[in-house]
Amino acid sequence: MNNLLQACLRPFLCLALLAAAAGTAHGLIDPKFTPVHLVKQSARIVALELEPARDGRITANVKQTIKGAATAGKIVLDLTKTAYKEHAAGLEKVVAARKSTPALLFVGRQFAGQLSAGTSAAPRNETAQRTGPGGWALLHVEGIWVELDPAGDHTWDMSQISTTRLGTWNGGTDMLAKAVDYILANPATAELPVSENVAWLGQKRFARFEGTVGMMTPVDLDGTGKLALYVACDSGDRLFAARGGKAWLADITASRRLVAKSRCAAWGALKAGGRMDLLSAGAEGLTAYVQQSDGTFRAGPKLPQSEIRGELLGLQVIDGPVAGRAVVLMNVSGTPYLWPAGDEQAVPSRLAAAAPAELGRPGPFVLADLDGDGLPDLLRVYEKGGLLHRGRGAGAFAEARPCAVAAGHGRTNALVGDFGAGGRLDVVTVASDDRTRLWVNRGEFEFVETFSQSGELSYKGDTGAIGGSTCDFNNDGRQDLMFYYLAAGSHMYFNRGFRTFGVANGLDLGAHGLLPQAEEGQQAGCVADLDGNGAQELILILKNGEGWVCRLDPGDTLGRCARGVLPPGGKTRGPVTVAAWRDGRCLGAWNAVAGTSEAYVAQTEACSVVLRWRLPDGAVREKTVRLGDRPGRVMLDEGR
Repeated sequence: MNNLLQACLRPFLCLALLAAAAGTAHGLIDPKFTPVHLVKQSARIVALELEPARDGRITANVKQTIKGAATAGKIVLDLTKTAYKEHAAGLEKVVAARKSTPALLFVGRQFAGQLSAGTSAAPRNETAQRTGPGGWALLHVEGIWVELDPAGDHTWDMSQISTTRLGTWNGGTDMLAKAVDYILANPATAELPVSENVAWLGQKRFARFEGTVGMMTPVDLDGTGKLALYVACDSGDRLFAARGGKAWLADITASRRLVAKSRCAAWGALKAGGRMDLLSAGAEGLTAYVQQSDGTFRAGPKLPQSEIRGELLGLQVIDGPVAGRAVVLMNVSGTPYLWPAGDEQAVPSRLAAAAPAELGRPGPFVLADLDGDGLPDLLRVYEKGGLLHRGRGAGAFAEARPCAVAAGHGRTNALVGDFGAGGRLDVVTVASDDRTRLWVNRGEFEFVETFSQSGELSYKGDTGAIGGSTCDFNNDGRQDLMFYYLAAGSHMYFNRGFRTFGVANGLDLGAHGLLPQAEEGQQAGCVADLDGNGAQELILILKNGEGWVCRLDPGDTLGRCARGVLPPGGKTRGPVTVAAWRDGRCLGAWNAVAGTSEAYVAQTEACSVVLRWRLPDGAVREKTVRLGDRPGRVMLDEGR
C-alpha cells in the first residue's frame, strides 16, 4: 500500500482501533459474522473496478458476477446522499489514488451482526434487515467497508463507512476475493478461524545464559530429521536436545565438544555428503567448527577479524560454483562477500558494491527463491529501501536492482512466509524503533507493503519487534507469526487465511500469568518441533538470560503434518521454495534450507497433499503425501 493510500485510510483505521478497544476479547474479529456468513447471506456478489469520482458519483465497472444473477455492465455509487460527508471525502480519496480500484459488492436483504451508524451513534440492531427491490449492500474497497442503500436501477446511495464490519474482514480486497472463491468452492467445510484453537501444555525453564544471546535456531545436526536447538551466545554457544520425562531439553554442548562463542552464526554442510557445520563469528573473527564423524566439533578454517572489513550483520552457507563445495555468504555492513570456508588461505571476494547512502542504515539480508525459478535470490534490506540480486546459479547473483522492501529504524530483522497461500514467498520486516511491515510478493520481484490490511496484527503487532518466526503453531495449514521484543512480551498471531491475522489471546503468556518475566523483553526466540511429535514449541531467551520452552497441545491434529526437508550434505543446500496443494488449492509456500528450515505442512483432518518444488537444475519435482497421525518426512533432494 502506498503512502497516499495509507494517509487516506488512517482516519478509518483509527476508528477501528476504538471499536476494538470497546469490544470483546476477540478484538476486531466478529465470530458471529465471518466471511463465510457474508457469502452465504449474499444474494449477489460482484467484482467491480471503481473509477475516480465525478461530481460526487463513482462509476463502477462490473468485471465479474461471482454469485447470483448477472449484473449490468456499470453501477453508479452516489456519495452525495450520506449524512457523513467526511466518509464520502475519504472514499473519494481512496478511489482517486488509483486509475481503476478493485472492489467487491455484496448484495442481500439481511446480513447478521451489527451495523455501525456513523462515528457517534450506537450500533443498530444485531440483525439488520432492509426492504425494497434491491435489498441493500456492503462494498469492500482497499480495506474499507461501505454500507449502501438501493436508489433505483443500478444505482446505490452511500450510507456510511462501517468500522464494525472490519470484524468480518480486515484485509485486502484481493485476499477477500480469494476467500470468497474458497468459500463458494467449499460451502460445507470452508472456515476462517476466529481464535487460535490451541492451548499450552506447560512451560519449563531449561537454561540460563550469561552474556548476550545473538540468535537461536533449530538445527538437524546429524541429518536424521531430529532437530536440536542451537543458541549463539558471546559467553559460550549452547546446544540442546529434546528429552522425555522432566528434562524437556537437555544440554548436549559438552558431549558435542562445541566451544564456540558467537556474536553471529550460521549452520551448513561445508562438504558434500557431510554433516552440519557451524560458522561462528566472534571477537577474533570467523571460524568454521567442523562436525566430525562422531558428532563432535573441531575448529577448522578461520577468517581473521581484519579480513571481515566491517560490521558482520548476517551469514548463510550456500552452494558454491565448484560442485559439492560450499561458500559462506557474509552480509558485512550492507556489502555482501563470499568466503570459501573450506580453504584456509581463501580471502573473501566482494559480491556487490556498497549500497547508496540514501538507503540508510544496513539491515538484514534475505536469501530465498523469490521468483520460483529454483535459484536463490538475494535481497539486501536497508532502513529506507532494498537491493535485490536475482540468482544466476550456484554462488552467483546478478547486479542489484532497487526494491521497495525497507526495514525502518533501530535493530532490524526479516523473515519470509507465504501468508496469503499464493505460492510465492512474502517478506516481513521488524524494527526495534519502528513499525512492522508486511511486504507482499506480487511476482517479478515486485513487493507491496500491506501491513495495514493484515487483521488484528495491524494494530497490536505494529511496533518494536526485533525478530520472529513463521510457523504453524495450531497445525491448521495456515502460516502463523510469532514476534519477540526488546521490552515487551512475545506475541503470537494465528492466520485466519488469506493474509489476515488474529491475536492468539489464549497464548498470551503475560496476560495469563504463565511467564510474567517475559514481559520485560527477550533476546531471542523461535518456534520449532524439537521433539518430532508433530506439534511446534515456542522457545524464548528472556532479557534476564533465562531460556524457556513452552509446549503446545494442538488436540487431535497432533502429528498430522508433513515435513519437506533438504538433507545436510545433499545435492543442494538451498534455499528451495516448497509449495503444498490440496484438491487443486494452494496451501502456501515454505522456504527450505538444508538442516535449519523445513516446509511444515499440516491440516486439521486426515487427507492427502501434494508437495511441489523446483531444485536449481530447473526441473519441477512433486510428491503426494498422506497426512495421518504421525509426521511424514519428504526428502526434497533426489538421490537421498
